[in-house]
Amino acid sequence: MSATRPEPGSGLTASANGPACTARELREGVPLGYVSEKLRHAIAETHDAARAHPDARERLVHVMYSQTKALLALHNLLDVANAEGLPEHLLDMSRDELDRWVAAIVAHGDLLGAAQG
Repeated sequence: MSATRPEPGSGLTASANGPACTARELREGVPLGYVSEKLRHAIAETHDAARAHPDARERLVHVMYSQTKALLALHNLLDVANAEGLPEHLLDMSRDELDRWVAAIVAHGDLLGAAQG
C-alpha cells in the first residue's frame, strides 16, 4: 500500500480523514456513541486539570492531543487533528467554548461512517 493511496483490492479506501485509510468493518460491542461520550468526558476533565494545575499543562497538551485525535477519528474528522496548535488552543478555551467545539464535532461528524464510500 502506498503512503497516500491504498492499493486497489486491498479492502481499504481513501477517506475524508486526510491521508488516513479506512476499512469497512462489521462489529459487535460497546456502542460507538458510548465511546464518544466517554472521550468527550475525558477531554473536559483534561481541560479542567490543565486549568487547575498549570504546572502540568505541557504533559496535558499531549493527553489532550491523543484524546482529541481519538474523538476526531471516531467521528471521521481525523484531518481536523492536523490543525497546528489544536490541543493548546483547546486548553486555552473557556469550558463553554470547549463544550461547543466538542458538540460541533459530534453534530457534524459521521460516527457510523455512513458517508464513507
